[in-house]
Amino acid sequence: MGNRIIRATLLAFAFLFGVNSANAQTCNSPSGFIQSFGTFSIGDIATFGPDCNHIISGGLSLNLTVLSLTIGTATLNAPNNDNIWQQTGTGNSVSTAYHLNPGTGTINTGTITEFVAQTTLAQAFGGNYGRLSFGTVGSSNGYEMGWFGEFGGTTAINAMGPIIVQNAVENPAGTFVLTEFWRGITISGGSEDTNLGAVNFGVNLSGNANLVVLNSKIPSVAGTQDSAALLFAGKSFDGVTTRAEYWRLKANVTSQSGASQLLISSNLNGGGYNTRLTLTDAGTLSVANIDNSIIGAATPAAGTFSALSFKAGNSATNISPSGKITAQLTPTGNGADTTEDTCQTFNLPANVLDIAGRGVRIRAWGTLANNADTKTVRTYFGSNIYNSTPLTTANVGWSIYSDVFKTGTNTQTAISSGTFGNALPGTQAISPNQTDSSPITVKITAQAGTANANDIVCQGMTIDVIE
Repeated sequence: MGNRIIRATLLAFAFLFGVNSANAQTCNSPSGFIQSFGTFSIGDIATFGPDCNHIISGGLSLNLTVLSLTIGTATLNAPNNDNIWQQTGTGNSVSTAYHLNPGTGTINTGTITEFVAQTTLAQAFGGNYGRLSFGTVGSSNGYEMGWFGEFGGTTAINAMGPIIVQNAVENPAGTFVLTEFWRGITISGGSEDTNLGAVNFGVNLSGNANLVVLNSKIPSVAGTQDSAALLFAGKSFDGVTTRAEYWRLKANVTSQSGASQLLISSNLNGGGYNTRLTLTDAGTLSVANIDNSIIGAATPAAGTFSALSFKAGNSATNISPSGKITAQLTPTGNGADTTEDTCQTFNLPANVLDIAGRGVRIRAWGTLANNADTKTVRTYFGSNIYNSTPLTTANVGWSIYSDVFKTGTNTQTAISSGTFGNALPGTQAISPNQTDSSPITVKITAQAGTANANDIVCQGMTIDVIE
């Protein structure tokens, strides 16, 4: 019944538009063939069985102003239940193309032209449907054009896969090598690269490959040509003003011999680009400004520059930088008592000694009063690491140096020495073994044998980090 309806419909259209037609026929053989006979010929009108390959050949021209024609699977059915519409150009090197043109007059404000591939039989919006279309739209959507994936109902949950652009090469027969150029994620997955809206490149590639190339043309005359730029756009809104912050990454060619720089620059709200970082092809790095919250501040960010190195002079040897972490420079003496008094103190932050071999250098200095009282100076790294023992030295200056290095998990080794005038109380080696993942108290104490204030004065204490 359906075949008769299609046949009658096509015959009616042929009569309506003055189109010549040959005899109608039914094909149930392995190959069906419809031959057209001229510009206004639609060819034979045929009904097709399920076992035929069907070809419409010759010059086919069918111009219908108002036409709604549905061809179902029962009418045009190729082998293995595949529905195939194929047009082949006739002659040598004749172009074959489908043109989807809008009607004359004012362009539609909605869909203008559209070629649709459905994933479901249902096509109406508001229900269960899935479709990928290539089309153009009017002013209601800003005259956009391109690929549009649209899903609704359970299809939006169960049948939404990524949008993929790929190439396949079959060689030898039956063996396909796939190259996926890019994959657009249409539904959020469980990993960073499957966020909704993410674009993946080279999903099935192994090894290193240049996947995104921002190219540039070769100059037609002597000169240079920078690369195209990769632009990162951030936006802000404070309730009154909308702002845009652009960061740009590009190759800046600086000479006709090919010297270049990699530039990172920023542009706040259209104020022009300012270069923030430059890396030359010789490996020289220049930064416009280094935030003192990262380098040189009192409390650097945790883990920042944990393995920073410099060259030793002009040699090829790398050395680690050292730096002062505190300087206590207010002179403080013992009290009018015979107990141990703290003169200088500092809480070394947790994890300063984060790897074996990293250490701190503690320096302290001061004066001893001009009397015969006994005087004892001690240094603490959590526990006592230096003890001068009671001295009767008078009216001289003194200094103590202590180096403490991490040897393992919450273990350290310390070496200390002191000088009191011309007296050398000796060198002391201690293993304080403090929990260096927590703050450690570093302090200098003074204890007099007689209750006289300022028998011992500590004029200062510094601590440097030794990398």
